[in-house]
Amino acid sequence: MKLIPGRQIAHKILKSLQAISNKLPATLAVILVGNDPASHLYVSKKERISRQIGLRFQKYLLPANVKQAKVINLIKKLNQDKKITGMIVQLPLPNILTLIKLSALLIRKKMPTVCTRDI
Repeated sequence: MKLIPGRQIAHKILKSLQAISNKLPATLAVILVGNDPASHLYVSKKERISRQIGLRFQKYLLPANVKQAKVINLIKKLNQDKKITGMIVQLPLPNILTLIKLSALLIRKKMPTVCTRDI
């Protein structure tokens, strides 16, 4: 069995992402609904890595009992914001929210992407 040097690979990927974000400044918006501990942990890791590589990060925390209309309005507002170059609605969502309806509102923004050939 061959061990993969995970930390070295991760460091190399982060350096590459940092170089890209320095050339193409971007802002990632994350909408987090509810109190799921795993989701909060996952978003905090996204925030830490984003800041580490030089991305601006905006987190929107909403209560589990938020009305779907409020989430929809936030998504529409972020879609119109020229500074936001990428958006994530963190899953899972509370049962009261319809994922299909919310995901249909997400528009494609120009966010730098990285694949293995860029590294």
